[in-house]
Amino acid sequence: MKTKALLPVFTFLCFLVCSCGNKSEKKEVLPAHNVAEQVKEDWTKVEKPLEIIVAGREKEELEAIGSIAVWFEGIGDNKAVEFHYDGLSFKPVSPFHTDSSVKPVVFYPFNSGIAISDTLTVQSPLSQYLICNLSYIETKEDKIIAAVELQDLTALLRFKFQSDELTDILESVKISGSCIKTSGKIIPIKGEIIDSDGNSGISETITDCLLNNGRSLDFHLMPTEDGGDIEISIKVDGKDYLLSTTIPPLRKGSITELRLKLMNGRLSVGSSWVDTKHPFIKPVELHTDSIKQGYWLQKDGIVSPGYNDKSIALVIETDGKHGKAVALKDIPNPIHFIPFHCGKTFDTVDGNEKEGCYKGSLIVESEELIEYSPSVKYSERCALSLITGAGLTQEILKNTSEESRKQYSEVIENPCGYLPSLRELIQLSSFLISKEGNLPDQFIMPEGFYMTVCESGEDTFYSLNPVTCRITAFNSKKYSNAKQRLFYLF
Repeated sequence: MKTKALLPVFTFLCFLVCSCGNKSEKKEVLPAHNVAEQVKEDWTKVEKPLEIIVAGREKEELEAIGSIAVWFEGIGDNKAVEFHYDGLSFKPVSPFHTDSSVKPVVFYPFNSGIAISDTLTVQSPLSQYLICNLSYIETKEDKIIAAVELQDLTALLRFKFQSDELTDILESVKISGSCIKTSGKIIPIKGEIIDSDGNSGISETITDCLLNNGRSLDFHLMPTEDGGDIEISIKVDGKDYLLSTTIPPLRKGSITELRLKLMNGRLSVGSSWVDTKHPFIKPVELHTDSIKQGYWLQKDGIVSPGYNDKSIALVIETDGKHGKAVALKDIPNPIHFIPFHCGKTFDTVDGNEKEGCYKGSLIVESEELIEYSPSVKYSERCALSLITGAGLTQEILKNTSEESRKQYSEVIENPCGYLPSLRELIQLSSFLISKEGNLPDQFIMPEGFYMTVCESGEDTFYSLNPVTCRITAFNSKKYSNAKQRLFYLF
């Protein structure tokens, strides 16, 4: 009986001992786990260099953006820190460290005087304003990476122009309408626009560039939720042209493009389109009065002092602002313009001869001398009277086959390209002689006879060899093997 009575007590004691053993074991595990978590937390809070990577933007866009303004929430009313793009990410211009608990606020354009709590007052002409959405923050052993997406605060209204005269120069553009809002206030930390002003309603840009050069004219405007009627006024070669049209709502980050045509003295909308987003638009480099011979014309109509992968022609004539450039190479497969007809025939080159050499030192026996001087005013019946081939190129294109026009559009690269006149090829020849031995490697030297737009008869045209300085008049329009080198206006 006593033995039986002791069994429950013994069982209880065993349970108690076991329970105490388990508790002791847990006490040993929990502190180790807590220490690991604490170490991890302390490691993430160590201040390290910060890099910002931007998703959803091409490298070219980020290079054009260049620098961004960065603030940090929770660190007082701090001024913006400049981060510059290095080809991979945005890094601080001056040494800067932070930890992963601080969230960056990103804004473009950079301005060192802006504090995180500031409200910016902006007005025409507006630039592109970008704010960020923070995707994530990642702590690495040697740095902290913040990944963001940049979004537009403004809307873009873009114009592209086309004219029936290659030499037309655009002097100014004005737009007005109740939906054209050109000023307001921006709160960078919230990514908000407040107090947009629709009363100013007018934006003006002086461009002084060729109407046909293919460049777009961009207006950054405050976004609206309502479309409406706008008036567009342009000045071309001293004359004003007016157009009224309706545009859709200019929503945040959207692009609305209108393609305007100036044909037969009348301005009209050729086509238009809208998209919900657009790439970063690098501010257009305005023409200066310092463009020089030997500069490079780009596909977009801008002239650069240095060569790059967008260069298409070499400047051979300029007044510092406008001029002519010659393509870097020949048209690879000469275009046969059938029919080739521009409505004007030149009886002779200089009033006396149809063929010959225009450089006396190169003349051989029995060869005729072409009398050429850039200061002489030639009769309209002489091929040397035609200053530029731009107008006659357009006439040839109007009268030729659809197939020829298609081939031409595939090789022109910039809308202001054209086939040269006889006089322009002589000008190229003089340029080549003056730069002999000093031409850039990217410029392919002309060889042989080149086509001009000057017709010498119903079935023939004038061609010229800019190296040997010889002109011939009897080139068949149908079976010519003359080479073709484009000229460009800028």
